[in-house]
Amino acid sequence: MSDATPRTRSRQLDHADGLPFETLLTEQEVRQAYVDHNQTWRNSLYNPAVTLWIFLSQCLDSIQCLRNAVARFIALRAAQNRPIPAADPSGYNKARHRLPEPVLVSLTRQTGANTETETEKHWLWNGRRVRVVDGSTLSMPDTEDNQKHFPQPSTQKPGLGFPLLRILIVFSLAVGTVLEAAIAPYKGKRTGETTLMGQLLPTIAEDDILMGDRYFCTFWLLAGLRQRRADGVFRLHCRRRTDLRYGRWVGREDRIQSWPRPARPEWMSVEEYQSYPTELEVRLFRHHVRQAGFRTHVIMVATTLLNVLDYGKCEIGQLYRRRWDAELHIRSLKSTIQMDILRGQSAAVVRLEVWAHLLAYNLIRRAMARAARVAGKDPLRLSFAGAVQTFMEHLPHLLNAAGSIEFSRLWSAMVVAIGTHDVGKRPDRIEPRAVKRRPKAYSRLTKPRNEARSDLQ
Repeated sequence: MSDATPRTRSRQLDHADGLPFETLLTEQEVRQAYVDHNQTWRNSLYNPAVTLWIFLSQCLDSIQCLRNAVARFIALRAAQNRPIPAADPSGYNKARHRLPEPVLVSLTRQTGANTETETEKHWLWNGRRVRVVDGSTLSMPDTEDNQKHFPQPSTQKPGLGFPLLRILIVFSLAVGTVLEAAIAPYKGKRTGETTLMGQLLPTIAEDDILMGDRYFCTFWLLAGLRQRRADGVFRLHCRRRTDLRYGRWVGREDRIQSWPRPARPEWMSVEEYQSYPTELEVRLFRHHVRQAGFRTHVIMVATTLLNVLDYGKCEIGQLYRRRWDAELHIRSLKSTIQMDILRGQSAAVVRLEVWAHLLAYNLIRRAMARAARVAGKDPLRLSFAGAVQTFMEHLPHLLNAAGSIEFSRLWSAMVVAIGTHDVGKRPDRIEPRAVKRRPKAYSRLTKPRNEARSDLQ
């Protein structure tokens, strides 16, 4: 395993030794995160860096059990002619519990931002960085601690449902990395997506553009973006008036209207309320979707991009169409790397799992960005599933070659292979929203498992 020495990103990708994830996340980066958060570094077999690398590999594996993750680490130690640890996964499990959540959060944000910093200029939209926000829910085992921190929906009977976690993620439109994320219970006061976005608003920098669906189209978010000298592009909320006869005319079906400040909500302090402007200029226009098979044919877009000469209506409409990328990124997180159903038996481990999956996702995106630069392609036109599959297929060979010159050749070959996995060119594809495969004919569990087990005796 290499010592913590400063090296350029290209040398890290070409001269790595040790666990393959060390190529994308060095020990020095992990150590620095520990220093920044005043955490103690334990020098043991399962030190924080090794534990985190195993954890990340576990997130990408189709079999995400502890025993399989430890077996991979044993294979690495055997290939390096080093002492082999016990096959019992309890040691690794304890080390994983010791990983501080703030460190994983910091590394996730750092890798996402650094990958975007290396973005090619032509990957940006009009030279500006665009963030796409979207939310989802994650399920977890039905344990007492999980139910306490992440209660199940009230529509499910006790003993039959599963705890649900709400997550809000801000993605980079250019490279697809996770820049920010917020976690909250599925239900409860101040746990909605707009509230979580309000918590993440300070992370939006000047000249950024935030894009989201109609749920985020509120006066408070748009005004907050303008206070930060940033802009927003959202689909107009269904409760907003859509009459384009009013406002300043700037084009066909294109108006600039003045939105008055709403009444103060109960959750907002008087000082915060007074900090918002009494009126806000918002540009509204109607964007027609002419692609066959789309459920929506007309979209009302609300934006603070008021300069008609720099930002045409059609141009913004095409940008908003890319909001769907956030849905695809969440699908990659939940399906490709299996974050949909978490495995943690406690809320603390569940939160670690979430951030570990986000970090693993960012590291794969980092490799895809480098592969895209080498291949001269757009990183979002590469297949994330293909990148994960390529990485996992190369993993046994990388482990066997760890610490040798052969490792560099295998790693370079893997990066080139990732750059060849283009997403299929299927413009405006039309498919029925239905599945052909029938589910298994098992009866549903309609009572708590303990009661059902007792009935069988």
